[in-house]
Amino acid sequence: DEINSVSYTLQVKLLRVLQEQEFERVGDNRTIRIDCRVVAATNRNLLDEVAAGTFREDLYFRLNVVPIDLPPLRLRTGDVRQLVDFFVRKYAQSNKVALSTVSTDALAALERYSWPGNVRELQNYIERAIVFAQGGQLTLSVFPPQLSGGPPVRLPRGGPRDPASLCRDLVSAGMLAASDGATNLYERVVSLVERELIQQVLRNCQGVQTKAALRLGINRNTLHKKIEEFGLESEPSLE
Repeated sequence: DEINSVSYTLQVKLLRVLQEQEFERVGDNRTIRIDCRVVAATNRNLLDEVAAGTFREDLYFRLNVVPIDLPPLRLRTGDVRQLVDFFVRKYAQSNKVALSTVSTDALAALERYSWPGNVRELQNYIERAIVFAQGGQLTLSVFPPQLSGGPPVRLPRGGPRDPASLCRDLVSAGMLAASDGATNLYERVVSLVERELIQQVLRNCQGVQTKAALRLGINRNTLHKKIEEFGLESEPSLE
């Protein structure tokens, strides 16, 4: 995903993998042969990146075998319902909650929304709703306010908010979305933060669990268990 953001060093390694169909793991001198297909996505024009010198021309032509131009989600709202069904099943399973249904007004709002963040924004909204609803019906109350015409939550212009302030908002949102008789607020809110933290650190470390565990300050075995617990995907590194 977002192949345009891959570092120049990693582009060289990826080109070798594509051309020679082999690589070595970190800390290993054994060459591993592979037989696979690569699907790369980008939200930018790679030819412009090549012209700017930020993307290798040889890697571009190696990847550009069968190009597929996928319109943004706002231009194919007919796909929203199917994507919602898919993500609801995925996150209900990974969060170990009963399969939820989506209310009629929530589904209508999802289909009307312009989706500036594309499919990833929809995916994040469904994951958030599943965590807050905990097996109940997904109503508008568990989705961000902009879906129902309210103003989106924005960071102040003066700069990013401090973590304590953001945590207060998250806890407030979790309590608001929960039913009055809910007795698992701690587990729901903490697991939401923990999952997002691990996911972002893994992405920042290019999927290398050793680096991610060091960054998080936890044992690698603990990280591996958390990845399985939250249903996360840790992509192997080509370093």
